[in-house]
Amino acid sequence: MGLGTEKGSGSHFSESAANGFLVSPLIEQAAADLGISLILADPTSSKARFIFSRGKMRRWPLSFLGTLRVLIGLVGALVFRSLKPNKFSTMREWGENIFGREFVDFLLEPGLGGIYASKAENLSASLVVGSVMNRRKQRDTEKSKTRRVTAAPLKGMKFWCESLKRFLENSGRVEILTHKKFESRTWFDEKLKNPSRVFLALDLKNTLEIIKDLEAQASEFAYTSRQRESLKNFIQNLETTPLSTLALAALTLEFNEPPLGLLKQNQGFGCLFPRSENFNSLGVLFNSCIFPARYERKNETYIFGQTQKFSLNFEIASKALGKNLESRLIAAALEDRSRIFDLSNPGLRQPAATSVFVWPTALPCYDIHLEKFLASQSFEGLEKEFGFTIVGNFRGHLSLSKIFDDCWKIATEVAASNKFKI
Repeated sequence: MGLGTEKGSGSHFSESAANGFLVSPLIEQAAADLGISLILADPTSSKARFIFSRGKMRRWPLSFLGTLRVLIGLVGALVFRSLKPNKFSTMREWGENIFGREFVDFLLEPGLGGIYASKAENLSASLVVGSVMNRRKQRDTEKSKTRRVTAAPLKGMKFWCESLKRFLENSGRVEILTHKKFESRTWFDEKLKNPSRVFLALDLKNTLEIIKDLEAQASEFAYTSRQRESLKNFIQNLETTPLSTLALAALTLEFNEPPLGLLKQNQGFGCLFPRSENFNSLGVLFNSCIFPARYERKNETYIFGQTQKFSLNFEIASKALGKNLESRLIAAALEDRSRIFDLSNPGLRQPAATSVFVWPTALPCYDIHLEKFLASQSFEGLEKEFGFTIVGNFRGHLSLSKIFDDCWKIATEVAASNKFKI
């Protein structure tokens, strides 16, 4: 899934994927090096996080008994240090065991749905909870004073990507291949003469296709026996633990309302929708409340995946791409919007501008299959034997800032081994 920004007429401004990232020291340093101005999420208008429950948006969606169950579970988990999930268990199993079913249905699953676009019973607890624990442990070890706030490039995420690409290419040491058909034969002949400088930074689907192609043409390359074995093991592990991706769509709507909306109590970062509430979308981001300086009118992005009521995979399989799909998404989003806001004024019901981005293979499924595959260290085996580096949102975390930090560390190691500075 790529990062792009669409700037329409007036103040219409939409992102194709993430609208920002959590601030880290490396992100701030990179912004300074690239000459990019970062804007921070407004601490007032973006503070509230909502979940729809019992007929309206709520900051805390659980009942009294549900809250009590969470507190009891949390105390017990802290006393017995049992927060760490078991291997190959799901988020539903982990959450219900410690905090109860209401917590999973109305807090955990909606929150995870906004990140992983999956149901709690389909998510690996080790991958999700484990990554959070590892990040906290790392921050404690490094005594990090990182601000936990969302930031975005003033001119959008696409401008960030283009600036970073230009900066790297102008260094004279980096060649970036984008939007080109990958030719493994030519690439390996030329690039693997110095593999430690090669990065495969693709989505899961394309990464797997490349590796399968390399294995299929193994007889034509001068692979070592260890390289052949690592490819064979990778393909065998892939056959026993198949990896899959999820479709995702982002629909941005702009309305003839003030950027912060008409009612202060509706201002916030966004609202997530529990499965039982039967919405079309997974949730909505209130973009103009997060970054009010960027917008002149109310701007919202609705995230679509797989819900009880609307299946994006079905829409794509039905070849409903194009205007037909866009009109279906707009109608579905407006139906959701009518449930969370008071739209008594007819002038507020129809958007003044729209844009839609559809990603048929946007996200890796963070399920038990991916957990088992990562445990097999198949990616590490290829990296060790071939010398190149594989990076992407399928290596254990989806956070842009965390992926950026990891890539920086890898690049630093490569630079040190090749005796040049970055």
